[in-house]
Amino acid sequence: MARYAEEHLAEIRARLDIVSYIGRYVALKPSGRNFLGLCPFHQEKTPSFSVHRERQFFHCFGCKESGDIFSFVMKYEGLTFPEAVRKLAQEAGVNLPQSSGNRSAGEVRARQKEAECIRANTIAAEYFLHAWRSPAARAAEQYLKTRGIDTATVQLFQIGYAPNRRDGLLRHLKAHGISEEIALDAGLASQRDGRAPYDLFRNRIMFPITDLRGRIVAFGGRALGDVQPKYLNTPQTQLFSKREHLYGLVQARAAVRQQGYVIVCEGYTDVIALAQAGIGNAVASLGTAFTKEQARTLKRLTTEVILAFDGDTAGRTAADRGLDILREEGLAVRVALLPQGQDPDSFVRAHGPEAFLAQLEAAMSLTEFKIEEALGAFDLGSVDGRAGAVEATLPILAGVTSPVAREAYVARIASRVGTSSRAVFAALEQFLQRTGRRTGDRHRIERSRYTTIDSPVRGRDRRSAAEHEKLPGLPQQDTAVSEERTVLWLLLRQPEQIEKVYATLGESPFVRGEHNALFKALRLLANGDLTEAELAPDIAAALHELRSWEPVIVLDLSTYVRRLWEGQMRRNLRRMEVELTRLPERDGKAYAEHVGRLLLAYKRLRQTIAIGTHGTRTG
Repeated sequence: MARYAEEHLAEIRARLDIVSYIGRYVALKPSGRNFLGLCPFHQEKTPSFSVHRERQFFHCFGCKESGDIFSFVMKYEGLTFPEAVRKLAQEAGVNLPQSSGNRSAGEVRARQKEAECIRANTIAAEYFLHAWRSPAARAAEQYLKTRGIDTATVQLFQIGYAPNRRDGLLRHLKAHGISEEIALDAGLASQRDGRAPYDLFRNRIMFPITDLRGRIVAFGGRALGDVQPKYLNTPQTQLFSKREHLYGLVQARAAVRQQGYVIVCEGYTDVIALAQAGIGNAVASLGTAFTKEQARTLKRLTTEVILAFDGDTAGRTAADRGLDILREEGLAVRVALLPQGQDPDSFVRAHGPEAFLAQLEAAMSLTEFKIEEALGAFDLGSVDGRAGAVEATLPILAGVTSPVAREAYVARIASRVGTSSRAVFAALEQFLQRTGRRTGDRHRIERSRYTTIDSPVRGRDRRSAAEHEKLPGLPQQDTAVSEERTVLWLLLRQPEQIEKVYATLGESPFVRGEHNALFKALRLLANGDLTEAELAPDIAAALHELRSWEPVIVLDLSTYVRRLWEGQMRRNLRRMEVELTRLPERDGKAYAEHVGRLLLAYKRLRQTIAIGTHGTRTG
């Protein structure tokens, strides 16, 4: 790692005013001898980010981030310390000593060539931008206009045009002192069989690709017309590797900081279309499977990633490949699979940003995605298919360390497959024994199967599962049915909670009609609007049965309310998807309005149901 003398660092600090520099990214206002603004490192409404001009120091009283100008650049731009020093030294006009004493002659030449290639790419970008304003670029300009991309977005991403000339760029580079050798090394030109070099990019829309320092290291070009390949990237060079870089990273950096997460797409136009729609925290991989190097780059900016891919087989495969890599690098990852045949570009153009944000809100966790993928590979209508589906989820469940999370996933699998949670737990226990996992895993399973969490009847004797299943009129242990019945059992003992559940979930909180009828009766009884003598015979019988029944597992009422709400939201989303597939293309606005209302309801319900705020905590 490069080492820099304190005298050089002090000179950089002296030449660059920290208030002016940070003020490029944060709106700062004077506050006494300091300056205050909204912290760029976490979301806040009241300014708590303080910058001290005299001390050349910043500090956030909210998230506790602090440091000097080098620390700010490292944190905000995701750079290493040497990268931050070099960037600020260049801006301050401070010449850092080239400590070539420890470098070989080859390393020195490589550094020089890297600088020359960066200069070549910068000049090439200016050439493409100038060509964009020429009559020859009208087709390129029209292509972006048809996709709703305006001039401001074109300028943000420095989109240009490569003229359809054999050596137009090479001539331009030569006029600026760039040799053919450097043009070839930078990937701007190509050469065959010892013939004269020629421009690699011709008659293409050009997308500059930058590193985290903002240097142009490569280009992507989209062909106009039927030329193949449709998309062409700079080949691997000393500066550029598709495994290491992401498109749109510099443009997305500030939004990623503000939003707290990054959206990973598959293509340049996905990123550009989302930015045009006001969603600026998106980047794209460069036509390859997601890599560890790209994950590490993202980790320098955020800890949360949402993969937004087409819901077709290719999109699911791409998402599946990226998930484990991101997780291994310590990133929290979710998956938003769009309707089949739609990518972020086409989706946001057809349905609007609100609809896309709703898709992000509904994104699945890594475990949820893997479970859904495993279940989707089997015919759940057959016994063998259901057995195979459960078996396929066992390695996934074995990797879940939280007993609470594991229980929730088991319940979901049981509900999807049409079996009991007990059966899934039994299969998981056999799997752990078969694969030689720790006995501690089995102890956690036993506890999640037979103990309660925040139960108002904790410590009481339970009926055995066999006795439980023999109760008259009781459905078999379908998870959803059992949980609905448990909620009614709890409300029978906690009638003061009925109105709160009603306020949160409405008059029909359950899937089964007979449970909704019983809930209505309990509410009327609790309010004094009805007596038991006035109950219909079937409702009276159900109430009598409920009083004599006791569940095997009892969780906190708020946990069940949350699950019921989540079920309502999933059903609403599924109903909307059916409706939206029937909307003609011209009705995209209606789609956005539908999903916008759903998103608003989602946020309000999430706040209402949150434990400790919605008032249904029991015990």
